[in-house]
Amino acid sequence: ADKLFHKPYDMRDVKVTEWHEDFPAFKEGVKDLDRMYQNVINSAFSSVSTVASGMELLEVFSSLATRDSIVHTVMLCEETVYTLFAADLNAVKHHFDSLKRSPPLHSDHPRYSGAAIWTRTLQNRVKSQWLAIKNATFLNNRARMAELEPQYAVFVNALEEYINKLFLDWKISVEDLGPLTTMLESHLLKRDPGSRLLTLSFPAPLLSIFAEVYYWEKLRRTDVPATCHDIISQRDALRVLRANVALVVSDYNDILSSLT
Repeated sequence: ADKLFHKPYDMRDVKVTEWHEDFPAFKEGVKDLDRMYQNVINSAFSSVSTVASGMELLEVFSSLATRDSIVHTVMLCEETVYTLFAADLNAVKHHFDSLKRSPPLHSDHPRYSGAAIWTRTLQNRVKSQWLAIKNATFLNNRARMAELEPQYAVFVNALEEYINKLFLDWKISVEDLGPLTTMLESHLLKRDPGSRLLTLSFPAPLLSIFAEVYYWEKLRRTDVPATCHDIISQRDALRVLRANVALVVSDYNDILSSLT
């Protein structure tokens, strides 16, 4: 542009013919710049594989898109982000549907709350992407967003219902155990008749309940079954008791083994 406006002639002079040659060259140069910028945008998006990375690029390029051709290119790339989200939504759906009957649990997670944590992880994965899309001020294709929103909402609600069902099933399983305090009336130590060694005999259902409550609280579900209120209030003391008894068992067995 500077070169065009600093030509050694008056562009307002209708007798000057050079202007009719220089201005088309200038317009062609602008078109070349447009094509170069479009190539940069397309090249950047060619390696995009996640919604997060696509959103970062869209935010940058949208702020620089003023010419129609650039705006059109950015909108095509915006569709790429929507396509990535739709594909990941379907992938998570398939993953959930194929494993919900037997969720993959972490080795430290109990049955019910562990499955809920797995479900919440899937839910957060989808939700974080959707919120990034919905809250973005630089996206233009609101119709495409409106098309995807019902699919997202139905799936997220289905995951929440699954978590609620897991919590209900756990509460029923606890209530089926009956009074939990009676479990504490059993002996904590047992002796093997043959080896004479001791073993710790802490009620396994109580350990499971402690673990379940711990992780349900992480999921902000504090409405535990009424039958386990008393036990839960003592869980820290019972953990200390179990640890102390385990030390006694270990020391006793070491001493007995050394004497035989």
